[in-house]
Amino acid sequence: MCGDWLEIISQSLFYIDKPIETIHIEIYIDEGIKMGYISWLSINKAYRGLGLGRDLLIYAIKAAFSNKVVKVGLVVHATNERVLQLYRSEGFQKIQSLVCYNRRLGL
Repeated sequence: MCGDWLEIISQSLFYIDKPIETIHIEIYIDEGIKMGYISWLSINKAYRGLGLGRDLLIYAIKAAFSNKVVKVGLVVHATNERVLQLYRSEGFQKIQSLVCYNRRLGL
């Protein structure tokens, strides 16, 4: 992802001071196209299976659309079949697979 960053939308929902769900959407322009990237979507384990993830995803899509975003992207772990199914059911399509690396520091 390259481009000029325009705005970041973050929302969190709490119930009795316990975090239930969080979303973070970044909106940027890449090669003249206004894009959105969902960099964080999480549901507290105690509240999973209630449709909150779908609601939050739809919220993100609507927020991007209202900001005149043309495309929305995200990255998901390839083995998380439950979440993959959610994204596919909301119209997301796989465009590539990534390989991640890390390096231990301080040794």
